[in-house]
Amino acid sequence: MIGSVVLIALIPIYCAIAGLPLSLRDGWWWLAFGIFAQGGIAEETVFRGFLFRHLREGRTFWRAAAIAAVPFVLVHLAMFWTMEPILAAVSLGVALSLTFPLAAIFERAGNSIWPGAFLHAVIQGTIKLVVVPDESFTQLALVWLVVTAVVPWAVFLLPKSQAESLPRGNPGRAHGG
Repeated sequence: MIGSVVLIALIPIYCAIAGLPLSLRDGWWWLAFGIFAQGGIAEETVFRGFLFRHLREGRTFWRAAAIAAVPFVLVHLAMFWTMEPILAAVSLGVALSLTFPLAAIFERAGNSIWPGAFLHAVIQGTIKLVVVPDESFTQLALVWLVVTAVVPWAVFLLPKSQAESLPRGNPGRAHGG
């Protein structure tokens, strides 16, 4: 949760430092809801709640997460049809990078999708909710992508006692509730 707050704060801080005007997109609330449903709940249910959870049985964490990364990255290739090529390429790298922290968050939260779903939606959606001058968007988006690829890895720095205190779901159920 702290990582999500840090990420959400990044854009207004960046804009303040860069002297950029910042506002929320019209209808941002509905867009945020849709991103949470698709990027958060749906993707985390499929990729962590189902795929990773089944791959994890009998495999090490890293092996299961690496295998689960393949379809996760393949699904994200569609970004090349909707984004500037440089942003799509960096976004694809972010998707690959996120596979491991999101799997760790899922596992440390007792196989609950909810903490990862929230983080996934923040990463995927926050940049889509804001409006900055067009000439500044690509640079802001690249900064956003680099930071979102790095911050979630902090989950691996948490001591066991803190990692175990993440919100927990029912370990036997993928939907976490």
